[in-house]
Amino acid sequence: MAERPNNPERLLALYYVRIFTEVELDSALLEAIRDAILEDAQMFCWWVVSFESRKDAFIIMLATPPLTCFDDIMDTITEDVEESLKKKFPNLKQVLMPGHFVRYLGFYPAKEVEKDLPFGQLSQTEKRRYNVYVFSWGTISGPVLTGSVAQRLKQEIDAQARTYGWEVLRLSISPEFVSVIMAIPLFVEPHRVMKKVLWKSEEALKTDFPELFSEKPPWKHTAYYVEAWGVVSPKELEEYKRLSQSS
Repeated sequence: MAERPNNPERLLALYYVRIFTEVELDSALLEAIRDAILEDAQMFCWWVVSFESRKDAFIIMLATPPLTCFDDIMDTITEDVEESLKKKFPNLKQVLMPGHFVRYLGFYPAKEVEKDLPFGQLSQTEKRRYNVYVFSWGTISGPVLTGSVAQRLKQEIDAQARTYGWEVLRLSISPEFVSVIMAIPLFVEPHRVMKKVLWKSEEALKTDFPELFSEKPPWKHTAYYVEAWGVVSPKELEEYKRLSQSS
């Protein structure tokens, strides 16, 4: 069996975001915009790596958990910034943010992104929240998920969770069925998580157990099922983990 690292680094996706405005940004407006974005970042598990202004735009370097739906992030930032400014500057009539430009810069180790965070941000905060989901799928190849195959599948799911910042609360593997209760940061789409898990799991099994794919019928997973259990804070997440480990 091929050796793989036991402790893969957790990754964050880094984005360059330029948000255009139709008003001249004085210091009071910029401070209000920055505060609104930082509040969202603290709430939803993003990191503002840098924030700077231009005459007609402000520029953010933003780090998010991988597989995050960035369109949803931009919608949230736009709505929350404009709502905040309307409260603080009721006479502001112009359209503040008519458009934006986003460039994806790649994955970076979380420890590097979090090392020197500006604006007093923390790598962990009680305000951050997670969605808890049950992911389930099976195999149409018979009872093959046993012994070393089941162990390898568990290792791969755990490795994916560590890399992408998910929390596996409970993982159950039977000969023909897999069920995992997992907490993932808000704005990370569960179906993208599931596709990543299935793809990487199949890659791992194909490498270590090629005979599963040469048999008739070859190994193949069924359609998957996702059920949302709700939103939890980090404190509630720790309680979930404690209860899962004790049961």
